[in-house]
Amino acid sequence: MAEYKAIGETFPLQFVWQLPSMEYVRAVFEAEVLSHDFTAEKYVVRLNDLVAGRQETAVGKPMPADQMDEPTWARVRHLAGRRVQVAFESDNGRSLRMRYSTLIGEHNFFFRYDKDEEE
Repeated sequence: MAEYKAIGETFPLQFVWQLPSMEYVRAVFEAEVLSHDFTAEKYVVRLNDLVAGRQETAVGKPMPADQMDEPTWARVRHLAGRRVQVAFESDNGRSLRMRYSTLIGEHNFFFRYDKDEEE
C-alpha cells in the first residue's frame, strides 16, 4: 500500500519551466498538504515558501545570480501562498516540468484556487 503525506505535512515540491530563451528556471517550494483526492490520486497543497531556485542555460549549466531574469523570478516568488493540485508521486523530490504558460498566467494551474478561500 502506498504511503501518502498526511494533512498538515510538508514536502519540497520542485517545478521547472523552459523559458522562451531556452533557459530553464527551477524553483523549490515548501508544499503543505491541505487535502487528498484519492479518486484522482492527488494532493491539494499550499506553496508556503520558495525555499530554493536557480536559472540554467539551455544545456543545464547554472547561471550566476546577476544574470538571472528578474521579471521571471518575480513571477516565481508570486506563486508562494497559492494552492495547487498535484499527483501523489510529486512528493518524491523529482521536478515537475511545467509549461511556460502556467508561469505567466496564460494557463490557470497556479490560479485555480482563490487565495481568500484558504482561510
